[in-house]
Amino acid sequence: MDTGKRLKKAKELLSVTQMTVADVCYTVGYENISHFSRLFKAYWGFNPSTSRVTVN
Repeated sequence: MDTGKRLKKAKELLSVTQMTVADVCYTVGYENISHFSRLFKAYWGFNPSTSRVTVN
């Protein structure tokens, strides 16, 4: 899976599940959370934690 597909899947998982950023990172195939977070921010323009689901 290429980087764009991984990061799109990561954004989807963060927005529709309660998975942690670390869990999403590993699920989409990254082994290093810092690396994943840097790539995510470079691709989307915001940190992965910003995509979290808000629970009411």
